[in-house]
Amino acid sequence: MAAGKTVSFIAEPSHEERVAEIARADGVTRSQAAARISALGVLPPTAARRAARFILEEGDDEAQRQLSTALAKAIARTSHALLERKLLGQADARGLTTNETEEELEAHAVDAVATYRKERRAG
Repeated sequence: MAAGKTVSFIAEPSHEERVAEIARADGVTRSQAAARISALGVLPPTAARRAARFILEEGDDEAQRQLSTALAKAIARTSHALLERKLLGQADARGLTTNETEEELEAHAVDAVATYRKERRAG
């Protein structure tokens, strides 16, 4: 991975506190947590970022909760699809055919994520 660049900004106190909580929960520095959060923020196209900014600036707690829930669901779906593709790719590379159910594949995906996290923390 290429070296990153330092970006600074003034955060609202509640956001700074949340970044600190995320850093503690994820076992990373505040800088690393902020970098991960910003990586997510730059993914959507302009119109989606504008809509998100509108929700954050003008929306009430319910609107922000709805956005949070929708994001969490989209991230989970994408993560599951990625892990499923990886597992199927591994099976294909080993010459294995799979007749596993979607639930069994998902269980393997969850195990793969746990293994990946353990390896990342150990390394």
